[in-house]
Amino acid sequence: MTLCHPRTFLLGIALVSAASAAGCKSKKQEPKENGNQAGQSVESKTTATPEPAESTEPEATPNGTDSEAAARPSVQESASRRLAVDRLEFVVPSTWVVEQPTSSMRKAQLRLPGGGGDSDAELVIYNFGTTPEAGGSVEANFGRWCGQFVQADGRDSTEVAVRREAEISGMAVHTIDISGRYVAAVRPGNPEKHDKPNHRMLASVIISPEGKYFLKLLGPGSTVEKHAARYEEFLRSLKRN
Repeated sequence: MTLCHPRTFLLGIALVSAASAAGCKSKKQEPKENGNQAGQSVESKTTATPEPAESTEPEATPNGTDSEAAARPSVQESASRRLAVDRLEFVVPSTWVVEQPTSSMRKAQLRLPGGGGDSDAELVIYNFGTTPEAGGSVEANFGRWCGQFVQADGRDSTEVAVRREAEISGMAVHTIDISGRYVAAVRPGNPEKHDKPNHRMLASVIISPEGKYFLKLLGPGSTVEKHAARYEEFLRSLKRN
């Protein structure tokens, strides 16, 4: 067995230690590629597709007034009820009440509400046949209706009545407006008479190919005045089917 010199042995140990140290240092300086790649992948997930910025636009909210208006029927919609009288047709104002006629002579019957304690008015539509003479002439009816009113100053009602004529849907329409004390007979042939002061009548005769139609709106003066413009609209809505 060969023995090493002590100095040679120590030198060998020193060389081995230095080599080991150099190897360890070399391993610490190797880049951690896998670790860095993983970090970049996570970062790309959080920054590559950023969240869009929150909108500063105010959220649209329905206008309360408009919603209420949409829920309510318009004036035109509420007035769109149509009244058929044979081949004639009218638009009925929303406040008027269509009633069942109380007589076979009546083609239609409507009640016009009063206000402020005033009584209602009534609108009745008649037709007595298709011949030219059925129901009498326009002048005969106007004279009879004027005779149902008495004037406080004693004048003949024909002197104070207001008349007008129009053509609506190709038909002649004659209208008379009379006010005063209403003293007509309660029923034809009955001597008993109404006695109603401050009354008013808006009456019209429509000359149609199917004969004459007679419209009589009668009631307290204040109630008739309340509906006078609507009565004119009612006439103007006239159509023939």
